[in-house]
Amino acid sequence: MNRLHKEHESREKELNMQIDELKNTLDAVKKSNLAEETKLTGSYQAADNAYSDVLDTYDTEMRDYERQKDNAKKAYDEEA
Repeated sequence: MNRLHKEHESREKELNMQIDELKNTLDAVKKSNLAEETKLTGSYQAADNAYSDVLDTYDTEMRDYERQKDNAKKAYDEEA
């Protein structure tokens, strides 16, 4: 019985060490993922802002173009 008890304690010690090692690995992966997620979120936000700015610029240019076209048509119709 003493031998079984020692084997059990030895196995328990090995498993606890393995658990600690895996917990450390998990913590390291979580930290790495958090850093990567933060970086990606920042990049996504920057791309989203750039897209919104370009879209606003395009909308403004199209409104200006339509206004110029309407003014040119009015001027042409008044001349005719």
